[in-house]
Amino acid sequence: MKHSAGTTSRRLAGAGRRGRIASLFVASLLAVTGVGSIGQTAADASRKAVDVGQIHGDGWRYVAYQRPDRNPVVFDTWKGLTRTIQGARQCRPIDVGGRRVLLECPEGKDRPGYTYRAKTASVLGGKAIPLAKSRYMGSAIEIGRYWVSHSRNCPPPSCYKGPGLYFVNWRTGQAKSFDRDRNWDLDRKALPPGSGPPFRIDVTFDPLKDMYLTECHNGDVVVSDTIRELRLWVSPTSSLLIGSGGFYDFGCDPYDPVQIGSGRVTWSRGKVVNAISYRSFRRFKHRFRHRGASITPVRDGVVVSARTSDKGRRSSIRMIRLRG
Repeated sequence: MKHSAGTTSRRLAGAGRRGRIASLFVASLLAVTGVGSIGQTAADASRKAVDVGQIHGDGWRYVAYQRPDRNPVVFDTWKGLTRTIQGARQCRPIDVGGRRVLLECPEGKDRPGYTYRAKTASVLGGKAIPLAKSRYMGSAIEIGRYWVSHSRNCPPPSCYKGPGLYFVNWRTGQAKSFDRDRNWDLDRKALPPGSGPPFRIDVTFDPLKDMYLTECHNGDVVVSDTIRELRLWVSPTSSLLIGSGGFYDFGCDPYDPVQIGSGRVTWSRGKVVNAISYRSFRRFKHRFRHRGASITPVRDGVVVSARTSDKGRRSSIRMIRLRG
């Protein structure tokens, strides 16, 4: 999902005013509650995944996961179709973006410093393609129309000692590296700097109580997270407390429990999945029987995944259509 290329993570020791909850937020929440309906097609009820932690979407249409037979598939939420990715058995979907799926595959050899090889595939299925230079990757992170971001993991002295953020053009194999403090647009051929947040939030931060502050953005909104609070911001001073925090301690990544896309913020913790529209402020919340639920936003609602038992790793996946 493309939001980490346009996200900002800050660990602050400063202070400011507490973001005030706008009267529009209060009126909207009093007037509306979230309404969702599960799609009634047989295909929705029959989708199965191996691990709830492996559901990844582009925030708009496509969601990828690994079936119990260990083959990755792509669920087209607009057409209700599921397409298999060929030549990628045992590969885990890591991200979906730019109409491509980023996969992390077992190395197959016991080589120090090398754990995975990355592949990419079309959201329309077909054969997966090995990513050039993936033998130098520690972990693949995110994919766009041209570039894949990844961490570096290689044994000295062969490891390149440079900046901490690395990129590979999945079309050409070109490699680049930059300062880890910048964001970069993976959808552009030239890999220019990505857009910053739409505004700077005016938030009070207590390092002793909050421990950290992370801000992630997508479009017109910012989501802030501390160890205590998860907040949705629509202006520098207008915010809404949407849940307890503690999600973004390691940054704004496609595999984090909190996602932003299609006008919604979604998050999960334990057995519970949540979503809120930052246009209508309708909420959706559901508690499953077993721990390990996951949720990701799409244009017509959300896709949820929940464990079928407390002991196994298998999960059931459903599309839930939401209004607003």
